[in-house]
Amino acid sequence: MPTITRQPFCDKLSPAEVAATGGDKKPAKLVINRKPGDKFSILDTQQVEVNWYGYWESEQTGYDLRIAKKATTAAEIETRTRAVETSSSKGPGTCTTLDVTGFGDVTYGLSCSRKEGSDKGTFYSGFAKASYLGLFGDTAVYCQVSSADAANITRVEAPVADFCELSLEAISQ
Repeated sequence: MPTITRQPFCDKLSPAEVAATGGDKKPAKLVINRKPGDKFSILDTQQVEVNWYGYWESEQTGYDLRIAKKATTAAEIETRTRAVETSSSKGPGTCTTLDVTGFGDVTYGLSCSRKEGSDKGTFYSGFAKASYLGLFGDTAVYCQVSSADAANITRVEAPVADFCELSLEAISQ
């Protein structure tokens, strides 16, 4: 299992390679490059302190890589992912677990989609996303591939493994 480097990583990921994991021809553009101390939602449920966070966009695809600064336990990972599944199944979206192996000691994969629409006067945008959350020692690594095309969930499920593998190479010692 690799040891995760807690230092800047965005410049270690080639924009062309990031985009290629999703089958995009044009290089991805780095949109967000957050530093230690910033907060982010991990699997859309809880705010945790981030060590490093990068977000790239290419054509219709988003690529998200986050490294949590504080230790995360297997129980926390399971609690967070179950909360996402529960909230999505009650709302207009659906989530299913992904069969993930080899992405940390404790790994969880999730694939979610929601069609654009409205419910009781509230408009919501459509999306499709697939994510992995893995525990590497005391560091949680989260990577996600997303798209506004909710009808094509395979557009994000297929490349998430490649993007996570590329990311691990960049952030490993």
